[in-house]
Amino acid sequence: MTKPLHDCHVLALPGPGHFPYPLSKAHRLDQRYAPRSIWTAICGYLQGLLDDGLPVLLLPPVPRMAAIAAAVSDQRPDPEWLELQLAAPDIATQYWANWIPHSDSSDDHAALIPANRCSDEGGRWATAQSDILARALASLPHLRVCESAPASPLFASQGQAQHLRMTGSDAAALHHFAFGNGALMPDTWRPREARARQSRGAQLYTVRAGQLRPGRALIMRQHWQAMDAGAATLRQVCCGHGDLWIMHESCCGDQHSWLQTSQDACPGVRIHVLRDRECRLRDLRQQQPLGAVLIGDGDSAQGRQLIYDPRWDDKRAQRVRQQLCDDGLISGHRPGIDPRLLGLPYLSAWHLRLDLDSSQLNALPPSLRASPHLLQQLQDWASHSLPEELRAEDFQRPAILEQLAEAESALLACCAFPTTPTHDW
Repeated sequence: MTKPLHDCHVLALPGPGHFPYPLSKAHRLDQRYAPRSIWTAICGYLQGLLDDGLPVLLLPPVPRMAAIAAAVSDQRPDPEWLELQLAAPDIATQYWANWIPHSDSSDDHAALIPANRCSDEGGRWATAQSDILARALASLPHLRVCESAPASPLFASQGQAQHLRMTGSDAAALHHFAFGNGALMPDTWRPREARARQSRGAQLYTVRAGQLRPGRALIMRQHWQAMDAGAATLRQVCCGHGDLWIMHESCCGDQHSWLQTSQDACPGVRIHVLRDRECRLRDLRQQQPLGAVLIGDGDSAQGRQLIYDPRWDDKRAQRVRQQLCDDGLISGHRPGIDPRLLGLPYLSAWHLRLDLDSSQLNALPPSLRASPHLLQQLQDWASHSLPEELRAEDFQRPAILEQLAEAESALLACCAFPTTPTHDW
């Protein structure tokens, strides 16, 4: 009998030197960053997830501020070099890896397949981030950590941002892997203006490395109109989990065929399709309506809750959310943290979802699991260790960099994070 799976969310914490704007642009526009206020918002968001009964695993930041502070104190660095080194590692955990539950693999082991991210700027941190993720999950039983696909445009991968796991009334699951680029793709399938980031070869590699059971994978192509409108990933035009999904009508190519295949493979799955008049593609660059987080299930006391981007709050959005409630698809909704404060493209990019059985859930390291005590520690750390405000020119001051380096060490120490290797500068 298949063991029931629990939905666990993995979120990466921003480091003390996390500055979500390019330094040159921030200096020109006098953009400022308020670390203490941001951490208050982060802890409030995490507390909301705990109140919903959601298991949350927090990942430490990539240690880097001590090396930057030492380099700046030795000599006045070149501004371009400094901007390159200070480019904050993104915390879009959804891009970091793919996850295959043990119930869906042929060897009965869960598989973690790190993404190489060679098609976007986050690729320079991919090795360090996959190492942090593997260390955090090292205590899980029945886990197989795979190598990432070769760092080549033909195998460019973006992790779970291009991967859906759909279930129905039975225990069987169907994994959807989206791609926007491929060696033999006709030009009519390719975006006209945007650059496709996910390759078909990477998705085939994920299916093979994860050892998915036969008939459990569906390779689908992204719609070129969605990519041209700004939807670089599949998760920007759909949200959901398990047996409920909310999708834009231009989510993928050949959508009618894809819907029929999904419903045949997962009886009982509910797929709500939004028309463009309800959720316009042309608005994606200003707001991310479907880059939301859907938590809970129909059997829980709270039901399904939709956590949406606070920018998605016009009259059209209010009508869509009310319709979802009236149709019984969700029990409630609330705004989440503004993803722009964290340098995220959309809200759900911060969430890497893991489907774990009870033994794996209990094996998660206690020091990394979010709890009221840990959140209080983080708030105390932010109020005592972080400056009230950061500007672009502050990163050229050795005293500020030393303060951020000490705050980084304190963050790793107060939460008892496992030791992680320092990035090779």
